[in-house]
This record gives sequence, C-alpha cells and structure tokens, in this order.
Amino acid sequence: MTEKGKHLTIGLQIQTVYDEYSKKIWPAIVEFSRQMKVNLIIFPGESLKNPSYYTYQNNVIYDLITKDKIDALILSTSSLFNYIEPEEVSKFISKFKDIPIVSLSVPMPNIPSILIDNEKGIKEAMIHLIKEHKRNNIAFITGPKFNYESQCRLKAYREELLENGYSFNEDLVVEGDFSEVSGTNAVKELLNKRKVHFDAIIASNDIMAIGAMKELIRQNIKIPQDVSVVGFDNILRCLSIFPNLASIQQPFYQMARLAVKTAIDLALGKKIEESVILPTFFIPRASCGCLLSSKQFLTEYIGTPEFTKHDAFTYHNEFILNKIRQFIQSVDYLGDNQERIIEKVNIIIDKLESTIKKNGNFETFLTYLAEALYEQIQKGINISFWENIFFLLREFTHKYYGDFKNINPFFSDIQSVINSNIRSQEIFQRIMIEYNELRLSLIHQIISSSLTIEEILINTVKNVPRYEMNSAFLFRYASPIKHFKGKSWKVPEYSWLICAFDSHKGKQFIKPTGEKFKTTLLIPDKWIDSERKTVFIVLPLYFLEEQYGYIFMELGTMDPHVYDFYRNLLSSAFYTAGVLEKRITAEKELKKALEELKIKTEEYRTLSENSPDIILRVNKELKLTYISPSITGFINEKPETLFGKPPLFFKKLGINIEEKISKVFTEKEKEEIEFSNAQRSFNLRLIPELDTQGNVISVLGIIRDVTELKKIEEKLFQMEKIQAIGELAGGIAHDFNNQLAVILGSADLLLQEENLNEDMKKLIQGIYNGATQASQLTDQLLAFARKGKFLNTEVNIHKIIQDVLSLISNTIGKTINITKSFNADTPRILGDPSQLQNAILNLCINAVDAMTEGGNLTVSTENKIIEKNFSSNFSFEVKPGTYVVVKVKDEGIGMTDEIKKHLFEPFFTTKEPGKGTGMGLPAVYGTVKNHKGAIEVESEAGKGTCFTLYFPVYQESKTEKEKTEALEKDDEVKKEKKEEKINKKGAFNILIVDDDENVRKITAEIIKSIGFTTYTCQDGMEAIKFIEESKTKIDLILLDMIMPGLSGEKTFWGIKAISPDIKIILVSGYSLNEQAQGLLNAGAIAFLQKPFTFQDLSQLVLSVLNKKE
Repeated sequence: MTEKGKHLTIGLQIQTVYDEYSKKIWPAIVEFSRQMKVNLIIFPGESLKNPSYYTYQNNVIYDLITKDKIDALILSTSSLFNYIEPEEVSKFISKFKDIPIVSLSVPMPNIPSILIDNEKGIKEAMIHLIKEHKRNNIAFITGPKFNYESQCRLKAYREELLENGYSFNEDLVVEGDFSEVSGTNAVKELLNKRKVHFDAIIASNDIMAIGAMKELIRQNIKIPQDVSVVGFDNILRCLSIFPNLASIQQPFYQMARLAVKTAIDLALGKKIEESVILPTFFIPRASCGCLLSSKQFLTEYIGTPEFTKHDAFTYHNEFILNKIRQFIQSVDYLGDNQERIIEKVNIIIDKLESTIKKNGNFETFLTYLAEALYEQIQKGINISFWENIFFLLREFTHKYYGDFKNINPFFSDIQSVINSNIRSQEIFQRIMIEYNELRLSLIHQIISSSLTIEEILINTVKNVPRYEMNSAFLFRYASPIKHFKGKSWKVPEYSWLICAFDSHKGKQFIKPTGEKFKTTLLIPDKWIDSERKTVFIVLPLYFLEEQYGYIFMELGTMDPHVYDFYRNLLSSAFYTAGVLEKRITAEKELKKALEELKIKTEEYRTLSENSPDIILRVNKELKLTYISPSITGFINEKPETLFGKPPLFFKKLGINIEEKISKVFTEKEKEEIEFSNAQRSFNLRLIPELDTQGNVISVLGIIRDVTELKKIEEKLFQMEKIQAIGELAGGIAHDFNNQLAVILGSADLLLQEENLNEDMKKLIQGIYNGATQASQLTDQLLAFARKGKFLNTEVNIHKIIQDVLSLISNTIGKTINITKSFNADTPRILGDPSQLQNAILNLCINAVDAMTEGGNLTVSTENKIIEKNFSSNFSFEVKPGTYVVVKVKDEGIGMTDEIKKHLFEPFFTTKEPGKGTGMGLPAVYGTVKNHKGAIEVESEAGKGTCFTLYFPVYQESKTEKEKTEALEKDDEVKKEKKEEKINKKGAFNILIVDDDENVRKITAEIIKSIGFTTYTCQDGMEAIKFIEESKTKIDLILLDMIMPGLSGEKTFWGIKAISPDIKIILVSGYSLNEQAQGLLNAGAIAFLQKPFTFQDLSQLVLSVLNKKE
C-alpha cells in the first residue's frame, strides 16, 4: 500500500471474495484499479447480521475502513443489507460519512450508485418462457426480504404475469436466501408442502436455481421437458451443470469499471450523477428448452435482415461487435486487459473474414487460430468466450453464404480447435487446482503444527510468498476480543505488528511481542511503499467468537480460496498456540508466584524495618499490631513496647489520628493528612486493608517526614515567581522602549529646528534627558529578564573586578576599607564584559550603602570543581565542572529572612526614596542566569552579607571565537563612519515596518528630515505583499523584530525569498539577542535598539546606504 496522497487509495467493501457472485465483481475492480493506477484495499466481510454460524465475525473488518487510509469507498451493497431494516442501513452508512462512497447494486440516498436494470432481464425471461415455450404456471424463488435487487426481480415477475393475462399466485412464490440449499428447500416447499403445479421456475440468482434443479432431478422431474429453469447472474457454474442453466447476464465488467472511475472522481472532488443504470439481458440455454441451433437463438442473436450481395458481408458491424463484447464481459475473470483481448479478437475475425471472402486456405487460418489460442492460454487468459463468438459468426455467415458448401465443415473444424484448447485449459486448471490443494495441505500441516506464536510467524513468512504475494503484514490485538452475535463493537484503538515481509524491499520482521501502532492506519507508515501502486486484501483473524487481529496481504494469486485458507489457518493456529502458551505460562507463573511470595515476605520485612518512613498497622480495636523500627527516630520508645496499644504517640508528633482511623474503617476509603510540629512536617496516608468479602480488617499507615520536601517546594515557588516577574519585566521594558523611541525621536526632531528660543530648547532637552535616563532603567529591566544584549567573548574576571574597584575607590569614604583576594588560577569565563561589570558594580555599591558606620568590603575569587549537580538557595541549577567563584562580602546591616525572599524582585528596595530604583539586584540575577551561573546569598540582620557568584571556566575553541566576532558585527556597523556628517542625500526609498503607529510616524519623520522617501507597513504580511506587488524600488527596510501575527524573523525570510539582495536593518525594543544575531549572520545589515536618537538612526541609515557591496 502507498502513502495516502502519493497515489489515490480506493477501498472495496464486498461480501466474501470466493462466492460465485463476488468472483464476478472483485477481479474486474482489481483490473480496472491497476489500469487507472490507483491503490486498492479489499475489505471482504459478510452480510450484516448474517445468521450463518460464525460468519458474522468477518464484519469486524468494516471497522477498519476509515478516512486515514481510504480516499473513496466502493460499497458492494447487493447482499450487504439482506438481514437488516432500512433504518439500520442508514446507521451503517453513517460510519463512513467522512469518506466519498459509491454504491454498487443498491440505490442509496445522496450517494452515487451503479445499478442494473433487474426488471428488464426478468421480463425478457418471462416473455421467452411464455411465448417461446408456452409456460403458464411459472414459480419464483426470491432472495431475502430486505434485499433490494430481489424485490425488484419479484416486482418484474409479478408485472409481466399481469401483462400477459395471468393472475399473480402467492403460492408460486417462495423466499430464499441466495444459497443453494434455499433453492432446494424452495422446490420441496412447492412440491411436497404446497403441492402446487408449475411448469417453469425462475430464481433470483443462479445458486438457488442450481439447488432447485438438483431437487427437481432428485424427484424425477425432467428439465426442461417438465419444468423450465432460469437463474440470474450467469455465473460460470451455469455451463457446468446439465442441462446448461439459462440465466440473465449482469454487466459486471461495466459495473466494475464505472465503480472505479466514479470512486476516483469522488476522491478528486468531482460532481457525479446520482445513479447509473446498466442493462441486463436474458441468455437462453438448454434448461429453459432452447438448443444452440434453435430458430429462437437465430432470431434472438442474428436477426432477420436479408442481404443479397456477398460484397456487403462483414463481421465489423455494430450488432456483431456488441455481442462479442458481451460474450467477453460475461467471463468471470479474463486474466488480461479487456481491451487488449478485444483487439486480439478483432485481428482473428479480420483473418477469418478475409479467408471466407477470398475462399482462402482454411488450414492456414486453423493453424493461426490454434497458435493464438495457445498463446492466450499461456498468458493465463480464460478462452471460454471463443465458443460463443464462433457460433455467432457461423450463424451470421450462413445468413450471407447459405450456398457456400464449405462453411459448415470449416466452422466445425474451428469448433474442434476451440474445444480442444478449452479442454486443454480445463485440464491444466484442474492440475493446478490439485497442485494448489497439495501445497495448501503441506502449508496447513506446517503452520498448524507450530506450538508457539513465533513458530507460526516464521512459517507464515516462509510460505506466503509462494502465492505471488509480495508483501504481507500480520497484526494482533493486545488480547483476544470476544464478539457475541448481535452486539455491536469496534476494533481496538491500537494493534501490534508481529510479522511483516516485503519482497520488493527485501525486508522482514518477526516479533511476537509486536510493535504498537494505531489500528485505523492499517499498517505502520514505515512499511508503506509510496512509489508502488498496490492491491491489498484485509481479513480478520478469528476462531469461533474470539477475535485475535487481522492480516493484511498484497494481492498475488487470483484464487480467493488461498486468502481465506490463510485466514482460517492462522486463526486456528493462533487459538491452539494461545491455549498451549496459556497453560505453559500458567504453570510457570504458579511456580514463580510461590517463589516470589517467599521472597516478597522477606523483602517486605526488610523494607519496613529499614525504611525511613514509619510503617504501622492498626486493627479494629484501634490497637497497633505492627510498627516499624524507624519510629525510634521520632519518639524515645522501642517498637515492641507499642504493640497492642492505641497509637497515642501521634500526639507527640503533633496530631491525634484515632478519629481518622475510625473513619477509614467505616467508609473503606483512603485518607491522607499533612501535619507538623514546631520542628518538622509530616505526611500521613491511611489505607484500608480488605478481606475477600470487602470488609476492612485493618488499616495500614505510612508516615513520611516531608520537611526537606517542603523547603524544596518553597525554593521552586520562589524560582517560578522570579521567572514570571522576569517575563513581565521584559515585556514592559520592550513596550516602554517603543514609547521612549517616540519621545526621544520627537525631542530630537524638535532640537533640529533652528528657530527655537533658548527656553524652548531647554524644555525639549529636559524631555530628551529624561527619556534617556528612562532607557537606562529599561536596560536594567532587560538584563533581569535576560533579554538584553549579550556578547559571548573571553573575559578575565580579575580585570573586571579591578576596573570596578578602581571606579568606586575614589567615591567612598575613608571609613570603608576595600580588600581584594584573587585566588583563581583560571579567571577566564565566556560572557559579556559590560553585563559582568555592572553586576559586580551593583553588588559593591549595595555593600558600601549597607555599611553606614564603615567596615570592610572584601572581593575574592577562587576556582572550584563541582562534581555533581547542586541547587543554590535561590534555585540556580549548576552542572558539574570547573567554576570561577566571586565573593562580595560586607560588614553592613545584613538582611532578614523576609527581605531575602524578595531580594531579586524588580523595584523592591530597602533604601530611602530617591536612593535606589530596585533594579540593581534583579539585573545581577539576569546577568548570572545569562552566563549559566548561580548565586548564593548568606546574610543575617546585623551581621553583614556575602554574595557568592559562580561562573563556568571557559576554554575557547576556534568555532566559538568566530561566533564571538560575529556577535560584534552590530558594534562595528555603529562605529563605521561615526564622524561622517549627515549631509549625503539621494533618491533613496525606505520602507518602515512596525506594528506601533507612533513609532512608524516618528521614524518616518526622521528619515524624511534627511531627504529620503518613506513607506510604512503595520505588520509582516502587509510588508511582504508591498515588496511583492510594489513597482517602487525599495533601497532599505527598517524591520521591527517583535510584531503580532507574522514575527520579524518570519517577515525577514519572506522578504528575502522575494528580493534576496534588499538591505534590512533589524529594530527591536529588546537588545541584540541570539535570534537577531542569527538574522545578522543570515544577511541583515545591522541592528538598531529602541529607543534611538536622531543621530543613531540617521547615521546608521546613511552608513548602510552609502556602503559599497
């Protein structure tokens, strides 16, 4: 099977594949599916609610028909609904509401249907019996009462009686079920019970007609002398019974072709006519009283036109060609493409016509015909249609060449050649059937003797390919499912592939435990060959009422019995192997259980006696029957002294639980309690222990010390809280930077005005300075949120500390003494020098501010190897490795535990108003996080504070050095041509893409002020559409990175896909991050952070536009 979407996959639901009717349908559908290059999956089941033994088990296969693998479905509805009411039909059809459906044989509301004219064939048969054979007491055997086609045929029978002047006699109508035995029983009913006279009998199908013939012969009634018999369908067995059964031909070939074409059209979404009705026609044979040379046959098939000139003779007329096509289509399975066979027939007819017209060498034609028939036999083509064709041609030739004395001998020789080849083919087929039965018998012995599932799978893989099946897949359910008649159910959601082989790929898989996958997928995707067009058949594996799984086989041989043989064989083998395995498993498990019971008893004792938890058991009298030794760690009593006493010791732990235990005894439900005393926290679980009658006989208690767990939960909560605040702070900083960009840009533009007075300039400069200071605050917010600019470069932490100490040493009083102690042998780390300097500076400033009365500020470093993961007291996760440890210690006022809880929250400060923003320590937090480090804080009120920072030691590689250089690209662009005056103008067009209208406007104003043309777009989709459709050449795009809908990154790639060479400057309220850096590496020209000044923007735009490529 191929992957859905590579080739169309059509499903075919059909009632079995081996009965005479089905063998007319499914091989033709297989042939047309292959011709039309689509995949086909055949789902053979049974009539719904079929009363016959366990055949209803086949219907589980219909639950495998889903839209997951099927593009359209052909429903062969001829006998599907024989035993169900119309409302149940609608319910069944609704199962496939998501799949386009074409109905075959029965009209369905709002579903395209391929129908046959049931009434035409019956009426032709009735007229023939009445007019030609003078029959006037015609009996009728119907199909099941709910069968649509049977009721149509009964209606035609009734109408034709009335049309010919006969009354309808209910005693001559008997209900059958399309089986041979029902035809036999119908004759018994008519002759033995009802004792009615009849001189002809029509059955709704050939199988019942054959059963009726056998019973008539058994009761010494001659056919056709006493009773004429007619069937319906024209199956192959009509010619194998004596006398040959007259029947009504269904156009199976056209039905199959139309069904496949309609299914394909439906799958492609085409509009289809609701129904198509194909004609049927009556074929007279000996059972109705006709011989092949009878006058009736000549009139029926040849007609009565008179021709006098031999040069008007030709076989290539519409009547002859249509009849030949009908003869070919009436064959069950041709074995080759119908059109190729018709083409070959036309060539042979041409040679015959030429031989007759020219009075040529008959021997040459006979030799040619014998060779052509032999060639067709070798190709596996069924040549039975040739007999009817040449009989037709003989009679037609007589109409023209009645005086040609050599015609009869010539056609007799032709008939001899045909009969000889047909007999040869039949002999060969019988030999193949016998050989096939022998092979199947041997396979049956091999597989049925397998004692384990694995042996079954191995033997299956060895033998299935013998029947040209190139791949097969065997699936089982988790356990056998019992399906009782009349109860609806579905296949399990999951199945296990336990066996598979694909000869095309040379792959094989055997695993009794299987690989799990979704059942509606039919087979796992990795086994699907998307390049091949295949035909598969799916069969359920069941034995009696148990369903085991299903088998999925690629169609090879056209003998349907082979597939049913494998289904039955594997099902019974699974049942037998399952029984044996259950017995062996049960014996092993019993032995193992006894051994484990002994071990478990000992383990339980060991576990309870060594568990840190307190394990106890209390009886109905609320007295202890057991308590583990761990109790001694909590109270000063030995376990044995507590046995037989109430659990009063709980009061020492901080709880009285006698009432809770009584509740468990009463309600038979578990109880869980948490309690604590001054020192520790506990969790208590009370579990009822039941006897076989469900009564509580004792209560099991487990007490666990959760003190440390509570501390971890508190740390986790603090970490999540800071993380959430960080996300909020980052978002606020980004949005705030957008607004600052408007303020700074507006102030900058105003300052460019030449006619401003000095007072106005001072006011505007104040706005400008305030916005600049606000941007510094957002930088700290971004640092805390880890969304600030981050360079990855080699940093000597000693140099950073030295620079910070030099900076603050001149600003502090003489009462504070600074001490540094550099003990780290490897002080190099990978990071951002600016962030690191600000972090250490913040810690030193806080330390100085905390020592109002003076004291020592100590900054030290050392290297430390951490061998396993550890979590700091602020939930920083640290991986094993070598670290540089930086300690900043003061002798100041210290902190309380309550202050430490809020230490890294933005805007939290203990300083006086105006002396702190509350962003220093949050920025330190973000910096350490960015550098994959950790912070530990030690502080007590009145005893000073020590901040310990951990940074991983860096060993630089060539690749990382290149990355560091790339990250500095933004700074290089900004520095380039820094002193260049803003006086270069040109006809440049600049597109501004930003979701904030005010930012778009002020950016456009700045760009216009330096002489360029601007265009604006409010989102990524609008920008891409503008670039795609605009006729204006855009020289530069200013692209905001954070926009709703299509992000800046996706917009960048969308624009580059349209115009690869266009220049793009990235703009963001966040600082340069890895995402923006990635776009710089991918071709973005530069990065500009909001808020920006007039000078920042104009200088960058000019440098980019004037830069040579």
